[in-house]
Order: sequence, then C-alpha cells, then structure tokens
Amino acid sequence: MKKSDAIKIFGGKAVDLARAVNRCKSSISQWPEDLTYDQTNLVIGAAIRKGKNIPENLILTFKGNNHG
Repeated sequence: MKKSDAIKIFGGKAVDLARAVNRCKSSISQWPEDLTYDQTNLVIGAAIRKGKNIPENLILTFKGNNHG
C-alpha cells in the first residue's frame, strides 16, 4: 500500500491517518511511500474499526503480499 492511499482512506490528511492508527503526525511523515506489511496491516485494521471504505485493489494487493 502507498502512504498516499492510506492517507486518502482517512480523509486526505496525514493527521487523520495518525489519529486513526494512534500515532503522531511526525511518525506518519517518516513512513516510506511504500508501506511495510506491518504498516499496511495497521492501516487496514484501523479502517475496518472506523468503518472506512477500503478500495478493493488495495485489499487484493495486501492479500497478495501476505506474510503470515
């Protein structure tokens, strides 16, 4: 997942993503553009808990890169 896609899921602002995943905004700014498996897992989990729509192509990409 791209960091920009993760930010879009939560409304388009990094601060909203940070709040959703219980991190500070500066932490999100240090994330790479291509999120790690753990970061992607964190984002998808937060989106599910908060009732956000996750684009299907992002879910399929996540499933295709499953490390568990």
